[in-house]
Amino acid sequence: MASGSGSETTDLASIDNHWKFPCNHDAAEPPATAYDRITTIKVSEGSTSREFLVYRGVLCFHSELFKRAFNSNFKEGDLDVYEVTDYKIVTFEMFYNWINTGIPTIGLKQMDKYYQALDLYIFTDFYTIPSLKNCAIEAHMCVYLGKRATDLTSIKAIYERTPENSPLRKLLVDIRVDWYSFKTLKTFVAGWGFDFAADIIEASRARSVVPGVGSGDMTRDQWTKRMRGDFCTRYHDHTVLESVDQKDVDADSQMETD
Repeated sequence: MASGSGSETTDLASIDNHWKFPCNHDAAEPPATAYDRITTIKVSEGSTSREFLVYRGVLCFHSELFKRAFNSNFKEGDLDVYEVTDYKIVTFEMFYNWINTGIPTIGLKQMDKYYQALDLYIFTDFYTIPSLKNCAIEAHMCVYLGKRATDLTSIKAIYERTPENSPLRKLLVDIRVDWYSFKTLKTFVAGWGFDFAADIIEASRARSVVPGVGSGDMTRDQWTKRMRGDFCTRYHDHTVLESVDQKDVDADSQMETD
């Protein structure tokens, strides 16, 4: 298996450990048959590379993109080495730790946490790994609660690397609408960008609040409790699980009809 990197890390479960996220769906576990053929994932970052040994069936269970790649007629379907070149080694290491232990790891420094959580979210979004994607957005929220701020660079990175309907964008906008104020819209747009400003205005209008003023109707503890209570409904991605659940419902209905 892959060797340790020696970097200082901690698991996501220990970040603001008091902050738990109830989820409406049980975590799915790979079946015994998924532990089959060993595949090498070679992750390259500039001139540095690292290899991870993983079960192909486990990869396919968690990731729709890996499943399509290994079950396709392309070269990846026949090779025992799959190359990843667009993501950082530490990002894949978080995924690797998660599929083996159920817990990803993240840097100890505050800004490392923030950007590693963002990189992990982007990775899981691309490779269609919804369960880990939900962990990543929870980590993003936990880091925000510790840092109590989101800087300009990270906001631009999120908007450059996520689609328009991204739950991470929605979370970022909700935080800003609830807690942040700005003096003039012109200054806000110049600093944070048009798309983000437009989303702030749309979200404020939907809630009938004035953009740039903040809700001001609850304490931070009250807000945290509210966010915790409906975090799954608002920000988790369960599209894959929900489609599987619907197939089961349709199959049961067909059996009853027959």
